[in-house]
Amino acid sequence: IDDLARLGVTDLIALDGPYANFPHGRTLSRQSEPDAIIAGCASHGISLTLQRPAGAWIGDEVAKRQRLLELAHVVAGGEPAWLCIWDADWRLEPPFDASSIWPVENLPRSVDVSICDDPVHGEPPEAAWYPMKMLMRFEPGMHMGSAHYIYVYQDGFEQWILPRREQEIAPLSGVRVRHLKYRRSPARLKRQAAYYEVRDGQGLES
Repeated sequence: IDDLARLGVTDLIALDGPYANFPHGRTLSRQSEPDAIIAGCASHGISLTLQRPAGAWIGDEVAKRQRLLELAHVVAGGEPAWLCIWDADWRLEPPFDASSIWPVENLPRSVDVSICDDPVHGEPPEAAWYPMKMLMRFEPGMHMGSAHYIYVYQDGFEQWILPRREQEIAPLSGVRVRHLKYRRSPARLKRQAAYYEVRDGQGLES
């Protein structure tokens, strides 16, 4: 949330609850986790919409992100806005200059950042940096596509978070994000790998 404040985020939408196909997932996060989100938003003056459904998300990542977009439409109220895709284990890499993002009036529908996975044992100190579309224009009618990395605009244009072709890459200088996924517990990483095996093997996303 400290990083979101640096990015200029004014509203945060957070959803709890596990994916239906994720093995041994808790129904809800520990209370300390939403408490930390609430406190962080309050300290930065960020408006918070937090939902904690009792059951799992049938449809996994796509269903959960679709609900996020539905809530974003309510928060935006039909006004022009930008959507910031942000995972809890992402961190801004210093130095960071917010002026490298805003204003965005003349930018296209999305802005690329450079992202890097935290290296694991045996890897070089720096893994490869790659582009990701973390910031995109939020427009009426925007919804999820058939996979969690596809956002669809009302005119049918599909915004893929990871660029598929070289011409889709438009890096934004000054913004780098480090993904700390390997700092999860070994048991959590094992369950995550099992979930991906089910998701990809059964074609839950296409």
